[in-house]
Amino acid sequence: MALALGSCVQLSYTGYINNVVFDSTVPAQVTRLNPHATTQPAVVIVGEGMIVKGLDDSLLGKNVGQSYSLTLQPNEAFGERKTNLVKTIPLKLFTAKGVTPRPGQTLKLDEMLVRIITVSGARVVTDFNNPLAGKTVRYDVTIDSLVTDEHQRARAVFQAVCKFIPAFTVRDVVTVEMPAALEQYMLSFGENFKKLMGKPLAFKAVAGKEAQTAQ
Repeated sequence: MALALGSCVQLSYTGYINNVVFDSTVPAQVTRLNPHATTQPAVVIVGEGMIVKGLDDSLLGKNVGQSYSLTLQPNEAFGERKTNLVKTIPLKLFTAKGVTPRPGQTLKLDEMLVRIITVSGARVVTDFNNPLAGKTVRYDVTIDSLVTDEHQRARAVFQAVCKFIPAFTVRDVVTVEMPAALEQYMLSFGENFKKLMGKPLAFKAVAGKEAQTAQ
């Protein structure tokens, strides 16, 4: 069966830049990058931007069990480098947050990742581009399976819609279990969630229940 928009699939893939691995869901490749790291295949919903655009687009029309290699230009992958994202920022903006910037560091500043290029006097030259911006990348991809398990699909839908995975149960509705203060926030995702999941989203207030971090 050819994949269509909204198909939920499990993928195994490895990404390369100049034949050097930069990302992978394949255990053998991940171990080479970091002997202590663990990984698992990715579960994604086709067309929902859960992976880089060119890879997401390439899934349309492919079949379960198919393996292929795909080369993506920067505009299909992590974007072109933009000179306006290289900025000079006063050092005091970092020190006010208790941060001592050093060249080569990657920091989070105002919810954005920034790489420190140079520190000179009271000025810090920074780069807000994605570290992979401007790079041509290659992916080797295998479409492992179509995901039919509702719990797995719900996890993928939460990741696509909410960008995190809360505690939840799946029956006739999908019920999230979180502190009462988050009810309106979670239910604001209800329309998109139902479109992708095919089941409505409900809320159950649970004292002290925290959102889980997506794996």
